[in-house]
Amino acid sequence: MLYLLVQVNEGAKCVIPERIMSIKSKSNRFSDLFDITTLGQYDDRKVEVFIRREKSEGWQEVDNGLNGDLKMLEVLGFMQVKFCLVPVVNLDTLDLTQNELGVEIDAFTILMRNSKEPLLPQRCTERNNYSRLYNEIIKLFQAQKVGWTNGLHETMGKTFINRLTSALWYIDPHLSTLSARSYHLPALFTQLKTYQDGKSYNEFYYTGHHKKDQLSQQKLAHLSSSLEISISQPWASSNKWSQVMPAVLSLIEILKKYSNYLIAATVSMNELHHSNESARSPENDSTMYQVSACEPYQLKDEYSQLDDLLFEKSFYEHVDVQQYLPNDIVDRYRFMKELQLTFPIGVYRYYQGNYLGKINYIWRIPENKVSNDRQDETLKAHSTLKVEETTQAQIRRHPALVKFMETHCQMRTYSFQVKKCNNPSCLYCKPIRLPPHEFRNLSFLPDPILSKENANHYAAFQQVYGTKTTEEFRPTYIAKSESIPKYILGTIKTNNKAAKHPNE
Repeated sequence: MLYLLVQVNEGAKCVIPERIMSIKSKSNRFSDLFDITTLGQYDDRKVEVFIRREKSEGWQEVDNGLNGDLKMLEVLGFMQVKFCLVPVVNLDTLDLTQNELGVEIDAFTILMRNSKEPLLPQRCTERNNYSRLYNEIIKLFQAQKVGWTNGLHETMGKTFINRLTSALWYIDPHLSTLSARSYHLPALFTQLKTYQDGKSYNEFYYTGHHKKDQLSQQKLAHLSSSLEISISQPWASSNKWSQVMPAVLSLIEILKKYSNYLIAATVSMNELHHSNESARSPENDSTMYQVSACEPYQLKDEYSQLDDLLFEKSFYEHVDVQQYLPNDIVDRYRFMKELQLTFPIGVYRYYQGNYLGKINYIWRIPENKVSNDRQDETLKAHSTLKVEETTQAQIRRHPALVKFMETHCQMRTYSFQVKKCNNPSCLYCKPIRLPPHEFRNLSFLPDPILSKENANHYAAFQQVYGTKTTEEFRPTYIAKSESIPKYILGTIKTNNKAAKHPNE
């Protein structure tokens, strides 16, 4: 069974608005879906069929039209269908009617007719890749059947395509940089011919012997604002541009978001440069952990040389691993992650930042030292704790457990959170797996705090995350001393009802 979003258009007019239709894909064609949607109202009309996966993509025409098999939707993953009724224009009848009325078709009438047809700017001579991009954007718009009327294609239309070309040309060498931050080129523009061929436009950026400039915040802001000026004009709100505008808006959003990211990064770097404290220190950006031994037959070949060297060293005599690391960054990461020798070892890693990379030291540890030290100390924390001891008064009798909860936990009426301490000497926490700078930004979930701007609403999560909060504004807590806004109580009651089992 297929569940599709179906609409019927006649020219720029929507005859049947978008609705959800269900139909079996087996032994069914688009004509069957069209009959179900229109109830046989347009059986005498010629119909074109278009499909797409989501609204951010452009429509793709089905070659067989109504005779096409619905099975293609299931195979290709397309979920939206648009039927376009082809307008019936009988020029002979029109001319005959005008002649019967005694009206002659003059040049002015023809000009008026042509002024209503959507037109695009004239293509330029392809002297370089920039002009090729300009022409391919025009081809793309022709495929989308969009354009400008009343001569606007030579003024506003040409300006818009020039601005769009400048934006795509500027970010073309940096698409991988944008993708790394999840800013992907809109699907419509990936249909440009050069991208379809697996090539790029600004090839000089890679092949030329010149300084490779990175993305500029000022340039991105200028490009996004110029595109916003163009799409704020009346022509951009017409129905025929409805398939193109989402992609343009998405492109503008990408330019603005990365521009804001560059501003935030610049502010952060300025703060670090003017700070009296070091941005990185072994205390905060280093990790130290122990690795148990493996069986001799399990030792990997890339570790055999390091295994022989450390075996001849004394206990706790450290060795720098740098000379044994592979050159490839991925292989280097895997080497340290899977490091295991035929005897227990200790590992110290310090991330220096930027191009300096990491410092890695390892040393040999006596047999059974890894498990015994940690196990003996951990047992001290809970060896006397019984299963039935669950109240706070009972837990306070165990100082080691209380100390652990004070340093690693946050207790609330409806939540209990635990976080690693990232202290190499901690007897309970294993080494962190997040990058140190991400772990430092990780905080306990905050308590609900009333907004300073509006006491009837809670503050946004982003405003209170990372700050010290209390339970003073918990609804069930403040209900004992003062009234709660009605909308909050209503929300609590609704959630309580929703949480009950339907059979209760």
